Amino acid sequence: MIGCSDLAAMKKILGDLWGEPAEALAIAIGALREGYGRVALSRLTGLTERRVRSIKESLEKKCLNQSKECAQSLMSTLNKLKVTRTRIDDKTLIYIHPLHNELLSIAESRIVYLRDLVVIQLKTPGSFEIIGLKINNEYRIPGLPQQLSELYINKVSSATVPDNSLFTLWRSYKELIGEAALINALAILCEQSRM
Repeated sequence: MIGCSDLAAMKKILGDLWGEPAEALAIAIGALREGYGRVALSRLTGLTERRVRSIKESLEKKCLNQSKECAQSLMSTLNKLKVTRTRIDDKTLIYIHPLHNELLSIAESRIVYLRDLVVIQLKTPGSFEIIGLKINNEYRIPGLPQQLSELYINKVSSATVPDNSLFTLWRSYKELIGEAALINALAILCEQSRM
C-alpha cells in the first residue's frame, strides 16, 4: 500500500530534479512505467517535446544513472502505485490504489483543499466533477449533498473501483498529467499533515 512516507519520498526526489513535481511525475510514470517515448509523452501530457526531453534528461542524470538508491526508491513507489482509467458515459473515471487508510483519511478530511491543489496545478478549473474514496467497500464523496452523492456513487460503482482507492470523475482528462497532479496534491496534503 502507498502511504504518506512513499509519496513524500517520491515528491522530494522529483522536486529536487525538476521544479514542477507533477510534471516530473507525469514523465516518470509515462517513461519509466508505461514506456512512452518523447513524442507520445508530449501529446499525452500537453507539455512541449523540449520540456519532456529536459525532464527525462534530468530524471536520468540526477536519479536513474547517478544514484541506485534514488532509482530504487522511485521505481518502488511507481510500481506499487496503480492507476486505472475507464470511461463512464462521456467522462473519464480514474482511480488510484492501493492507498493506506491514513492517507485516505487525510484526503477525506481535506477534500476541498485537495481539489483546489489539483486545479491550481492543472490550471483548468472545471476539468473534473468529483473526488471520492472507497474505503472498506464503502464509497464516499465528501462535501456533496446526499442525493447528489448517491447519483455519482451509482455511476462510479458500475466500474468496480477497488477498496483503498481515491477516484476522480473528469470532464476533460489529460492522461498522465491529471493523475500526476492528483498524486502530487496527495503528497502535499501528507507534508502539511506532518507539520
